Amino acid sequence: SLPIQTMETKSVTKSETVLRSLAIVGSEFCERMAYYAIVANLYLVLTKMLDLNPSESTSIILLWTGTCYLTPIFGGWMADAKIGRFYAILVFILVYICGLTGLAIIASTFDNFKGNTAKPAIFIGSLFIVALGTGGIKSNVSTFGADQFSDSSNPVSYKQTFFNWFYFAINLGALLSFTLIAYVQEQTLQVGLIIPAGLMGLSALLFLSGTRSYIRVPPQGSTIMKSFKIVYHAIVSPQPRTTMHSYSFLDRAKWATGSDGRFLFTTQEIEDVKDFSRIIPIQLMFIIYWMLYAQMSSVFYMQGLYLDLHVFNGFQIPVACLNLFDTAIILILVPIFERILYPFLKVCIFIYRLTFLEKTNR
Repeated sequence: SLPIQTMETKSVTKSETVLRSLAIVGSEFCERMAYYAIVANLYLVLTKMLDLNPSESTSIILLWTGTCYLTPIFGGWMADAKIGRFYAILVFILVYICGLTGLAIIASTFDNFKGNTAKPAIFIGSLFIVALGTGGIKSNVSTFGADQFSDSSNPVSYKQTFFNWFYFAINLGALLSFTLIAYVQEQTLQVGLIIPAGLMGLSALLFLSGTRSYIRVPPQGSTIMKSFKIVYHAIVSPQPRTTMHSYSFLDRAKWATGSDGRFLFTTQEIEDVKDFSRIIPIQLMFIIYWMLYAQMSSVFYMQGLYLDLHVFNGFQIPVACLNLFDTAIILILVPIFERILYPFLKVCIFIYRLTFLEKTNR
């Protein structure tokens, strides 16, 4: 087995940091291309290949999209509590490839699809295997990227630059999927569904190319499970006599002890859960946003089918191109922020101490 390089054992040069960053960004670029290649014309696939009606197709798309955003919980738990982020990403890449291969095999037999109940079941099953794969990667790849900048030899600006271009690569992948791959799918649906499997294979190779230089943080226990335990002990523990001025319900867990009489949780762990509880109302507001955003690949796509999308000399742009507006804006703004806006802000004395979190909020 390969040795685990940790922050204590790995001396990192700038060139090594760049190479492993490129491996992670390149892998994520291919993975996002594969994902959005499925999203781009999934409605077309379900209605044309599986012969489903619009209502059934929309329901499957929304259910699948929701699953893609729920499986990261499992992926994060597996990495934190069991095998670490590096091996979790590898496992879910293999799961991802299995799902995409299933889609490609079924798509290649499209001519024999109608009247066969097994093939649609296998296709939808493969689709949800893809949801497990993409969710497992989603919950770990960004934090694994952050791990590569955890040693003191890398300034904070390196990490900020990494995430700017990481996000740029995600949206570039979406751009190519919603244009080139979507066009291929509208011309030849079978070929268009084989492409994502190839992209995921390339993603695996790019990720493995940085294996020997990655900083790998060992699993340190699930934060989610620890948080649930703190809430549980806060509920069952009696209210102590205390003179604390800012006493919180969760502070009851501070006095929870194990069978050996030692405290189960540190003060910092409880404070972290308290901090998280304060942003829950803000996070709940995002539900409305994502309910609307999810319509872009379903209802919005269905509306696009009724539009006249012919442009120059009768060329018809793919319906999936209607998703490009937000992607294009991001691709334009990321380099502007990275090369122009943030350097300009650094020379302004009154906001010289602008933090990474403040950049995100503004």
